[in-house]
Amino acid sequence: MKSLWLKMALAATAAVVAELVVTYALLSLLSLPLWILAVGLPLFWLLQWLAAPYLISRGANDVTGDARFSRLVEMVREIAARSGVRPPRVYVTDDPLPNAFAFGNLIRGRGVAVTR
Repeated sequence: MKSLWLKMALAATAAVVAELVVTYALLSLLSLPLWILAVGLPLFWLLQWLAAPYLISRGANDVTGDARFSRLVEMVREIAARSGVRPPRVYVTDDPLPNAFAFGNLIRGRGVAVTR
């Protein structure tokens, strides 16, 4: 488990560093002041954190109470119980590519989305 947390921390750090480098390069190319980076990047992260669950749930159908997806919902509930967390809402989206992911924040709650 310790290894997983280390990998996640390294991935998050790499993502932040990459975003800082790209943003700094763009600001330098456009001759904009660096304070835009200091204010703009955290503001962008906050807006993204707030909007992402809403946008994802808008493009997917909540099937938590749908009997047709009871097996999927039960599977998500079992995994949540084994992990010691509250079960999230379950969403299904019509996408041709197979995918599944978790999303959410403190305001909108948690969700798991899967493709059909």
